Amino acid sequence: MKGNFRLHVIHIAGTRMIESGIDGLSRGDKAEGIALGKDVLQYVPLNLFPFDRSLRLLPWVKSWWDPGYGPLTEMTCDDWFEKTTNGGNFLWNVPPAAGEVAVEQL
Repeated sequence: MKGNFRLHVIHIAGTRMIESGIDGLSRGDKAEGIALGKDVLQYVPLNLFPFDRSLRLLPWVKSWWDPGYGPLTEMTCDDWFEKTTNGGNFLWNVPPAAGEVAVEQL
């Protein structure tokens, strides 16, 4: 087989599979979750920023960051293309869907 093919493997917790109705599709259950037309991103939030998904994440990172390494600069989407060329310590808050674009800036 030849051609351009990109496969994204994404782990979905069992609790999310049950809530979304994905686990029931194989049994013909079409009365829950995405089978009813609900947005799949509601259950697999690839579009959400990590610090928005977990309000405890940023304080946790800051709790173990050693100031001896220098200041830790929190990056916004607007910063990805400019601030990184200056050097320093950057904390990237990147939603999974934008991960490839962010990695290209490293």
